[in-house]
Amino acid sequence: MKYIMALILFHLSMTVAYSQTPATLNPIIKEIVDDFRQNRAGGGYDMSGFFTRDLKYGSDCCIKSKNPPVTMCVAGVAEVIVEALNLYSKRNGGDETPFKKLPISSWTKGNLKSIRANLFMYDGTGSRGTGHALERLGLGREKTFADLRPYDFVNLNRNNNSGHAVVFISYLDKDSKETTTYSPAVIGFHYFSAQGHGKPDAGFADRYAYFDGKCPDKQLGTPRDCGVIRSGNKALLDGGELWTPSAWKTDEANANIEQGVRGIFSARYPGLSKGLLDSKIEQELNRELQPNLDQFIGDTTD
Repeated sequence: MKYIMALILFHLSMTVAYSQTPATLNPIIKEIVDDFRQNRAGGGYDMSGFFTRDLKYGSDCCIKSKNPPVTMCVAGVAEVIVEALNLYSKRNGGDETPFKKLPISSWTKGNLKSIRANLFMYDGTGSRGTGHALERLGLGREKTFADLRPYDFVNLNRNNNSGHAVVFISYLDKDSKETTTYSPAVIGFHYFSAQGHGKPDAGFADRYAYFDGKCPDKQLGTPRDCGVIRSGNKALLDGGELWTPSAWKTDEANANIEQGVRGIFSARYPGLSKGLLDSKIEQELNRELQPNLDQFIGDTTD
């Protein structure tokens, strides 16, 4: 079984290719973040939480919350994405494209093809975080830290073995001043997410993330999140952007995932009839995977 899963994860790393980079939803994500600061902040942070409320998804109601308004970081990023898609649809005359290409079931199921399992990095997906999930599912592009733009997404890891999923706002230069330009002198970045377990602002809030060894001695207006690992390895610092739904390649992405599983199972069971092989593949694609959220504890320095 471990052999099968290792090969499946290898094939899942293959993603849809694009001839040019489509437009992103970053301007709409900015509007959602600005709204959340005003209207959804301070609801509390707990691993048992999910969305801050039940979320309408196009004409569907609803993607259910769990313990509102308590939330956690990956759920917070998911909530930003859902509301960005709702706003995109509203701004485009009720365009149903995002809800057809990424149906509500992708948010409620936890299988290999679902956005839920890939965003939350369920065991068996091999997901590195939001950017990896968006590219794998044909919704966007995974990026290195140096290539980020405001209102992209980041999954970070810290030197205490904890992790975090966030919306990227800007880089921080050597003096903790915000900038949109990356350079080797950057010592961290400004982000927005759900965090602050046990802090007065627990829930949706802003933080200044500082790389390990670069944390200033005192808070500079925005609370700190120190000890972030700086790395070009996307397994440790994973970025990504969400594209406008008209550019999504969800059919191709789903076909890639299915093709990967089919290739592995065909090699593993060479004498199996087509009917039994198809049944095994369908079973694997629909198998509910298990969450592993232990690293997303929500603790920040301030």
